[in-house]
Amino acid sequence: MASVLRKRRQPKKAIELARLLVALDDAARERRRLRPRRSLGASLSGAR
Repeated sequence: MASVLRKRRQPKKAIELARLLVALDDAARERRRLRPRRSLGASLSGAR
């Protein structure tokens, strides 16, 4: 029972995670274009 629920729940979570990562990447790109900050880029690349 639990395994079935887990299997059903995972795809949605994966899609949400992917969408969040894409949104974060877009925001980081926008910020870099507006005002490049070395500390910001380093923290973002280090978090991944």
